Amino acid sequence: MALDGVASDALYWTIKIAQYSTSAVFILFLSHKLLMLIVYPFVTRKEPVAGVLPEPRPFVTVQLPCFNESAVIRRVIDSACGMDWPKDRFEVHVLDDSNDETTMIAQDAAAYWRSVGVQCRVIRRPMRTGYKAGALQWDIDQEVHPESRFFPVFDADFAPAADWLQTAMAYFYDTDGTDRTDISMVQGRWSYLNANANLLTRLQEVVLSGHFFIEQVFRSRTNRPWNFNGTAGVWRRAAIAAVGGWEHDTIVEDSDLSIKCFDAGFRGIFVRDLQAPSELPTSIADYRSQQTRWIKGFGQLFAKKAVGAFTSRNTSLVHKVEFFFHTLPSLCYAATVVFQLYFPLAVFVNVPFSWAWLGVNLGALAIFWGFYSLTLYRTLGFWRGFAAQWRIPAVMVLCWGMAPLLASAFVQGIFSSDATFTRTPKRAATADESSSSRAAHSVPGASESTIPSVSGGTQAQPAMTGTAVPVPMTMAAPATVPEADRGTLADPSLPPPPPHREHSAAQTSVTDGVACRTFSDETQATAISGASTVDDDDKTDSPASASASSSAVGTRASGASYFTTKLSPLPLVEAAMAGWSAFAAVAAVFGLASAPLHQDWTTGALWLVAVLVFCTGSAVGLGWNSVGALAGMARGLGGDFVAATAAATRLDRRGAAAGAPAGAAAVADELARPATVDVATA
Repeated sequence: MALDGVASDALYWTIKIAQYSTSAVFILFLSHKLLMLIVYPFVTRKEPVAGVLPEPRPFVTVQLPCFNESAVIRRVIDSACGMDWPKDRFEVHVLDDSNDETTMIAQDAAAYWRSVGVQCRVIRRPMRTGYKAGALQWDIDQEVHPESRFFPVFDADFAPAADWLQTAMAYFYDTDGTDRTDISMVQGRWSYLNANANLLTRLQEVVLSGHFFIEQVFRSRTNRPWNFNGTAGVWRRAAIAAVGGWEHDTIVEDSDLSIKCFDAGFRGIFVRDLQAPSELPTSIADYRSQQTRWIKGFGQLFAKKAVGAFTSRNTSLVHKVEFFFHTLPSLCYAATVVFQLYFPLAVFVNVPFSWAWLGVNLGALAIFWGFYSLTLYRTLGFWRGFAAQWRIPAVMVLCWGMAPLLASAFVQGIFSSDATFTRTPKRAATADESSSSRAAHSVPGASESTIPSVSGGTQAQPAMTGTAVPVPMTMAAPATVPEADRGTLADPSLPPPPPHREHSAAQTSVTDGVACRTFSDETQATAISGASTVDDDDKTDSPASASASSSAVGTRASGASYFTTKLSPLPLVEAAMAGWSAFAAVAAVFGLASAPLHQDWTTGALWLVAVLVFCTGSAVGLGWNSVGALAGMARGLGGDFVAATAAATRLDRRGAAAGAPAGAAAVADELARPATVDVATA
């Protein structure tokens, strides 16, 4: 392409600035990953030491926050109630903000566990303020036992083993049984019931395994700030109170509380071998929703904490630097978007790319590959990890495809105070859904001296001749672990819980293809009329009382739209970017047909191969995300339409005698009211 004068100079300098600015971002953040790789063999052997639990045992309150989790709520209640702990020092609180059949299922499960001696209650607060953080703090302020000192927290898709609580609680004590009052929380590792469900879950397993096996180990064992992951951990009540409690002005309340406690002098313990099975999003639309929330939350956290973190005299330089790397890796997504826009121009515009630029990008690529090679080794072992190396370029493709979405989410977090919590849909995954019988494992008793030192060059790196590509950071991890050592999910000494009850068709899960009368978090009102706290056995063991209390409903302002699916033009932008990358890839193929091998690498075959590799990967990743997002919006609109039609039909039947047709406002109000099903007849 021949350009003259001002246009040529402007394009030239635009590309040159983009080259070096993006490369600087990649190498900056991946140098932090390199530090982890260098230090990891030394810190990974510093396993935390479990102490001796005192007698009598401390009182604990297990908190299970949930919102419209009908597919998984029974499983997490059964698992939590089945944990091994003295029943007179133990209670389970289901913090239910739901407006669907989840409430009835939870009350049914709670009634069963009370019948076998476990204190289990379903807590319904009057206002859904603050979402998850608000529910946790409201429970602490209003409902927990006065003697309760520790709060294990589990999201609805988790299923802790029977010995999980005993193992976790021991880390709050010394070997002589003395309480370590400076320990604010103990965090376990996530494992996955459906890691092998499809390609997306396999890639998520790699990304999140890097977070838990390397990042969390590195930070927690080098006295750097690190974050509670929102679930599968235990908090000390006194630590929460000392820093002012849970706050809900960001959507990463877990990281916010972690930093507050760290600044106050508390320390947490990450136990790599303490795991709790959970499930991964199985569709790209669900995954995008989860990652958007995490990345936006870290943007909010940076905006909230940056000034204090960088100016405080109570934090060291190391802590300030770690805060920077902990909250800002999403800048790599913004750099990737810039790369995706300018790099394909290399096919059409003769702008030289220096050898120094190529070296920086290949160095960043080597760090990225080494980080996830170590991750695969830790999760799968040497040979199986070697066979799974294909997942690393696949993770790159996924990251490239997510870049526009996550860059946008981070910018929103920086400048937006909107802390609306968007839940990730759960599909009630089981271990049987795995496409193979593999049980991922951490290398048993791995002597860290035998771990290949990536930074030392003992682990061979695949040759990437002439491939200059951006290397985005990991997906945010609540932040986003992997082995599937399932464990026992309930105390075998207890009678088995009754099978899950099937409710009416009106309440069937959306995973069964039937639209539920539920709402997205963006449009769900905070008011819950008729909210109740289920306190006593006589309130829930009675079918009538269970039915009455389960009719507590969420309401919306009259006249609100009954189409609750959030629409966004971003998938169309991603589709356009995918088209641009695909066009450049095709142009590179045609260029290869006539490019002599002896030409300078910036114009010859070697360069065009690099363009072809990156542009093809970007086109695939962006196309995957765009199609998945558009399909998700289409399914959501279809569900909204079905639900609205059903609501209008019900209202028409009720108002037939009065001769008043149902208007849009009445339909919206009807949609906001979940069905009431009599437990006795369900």
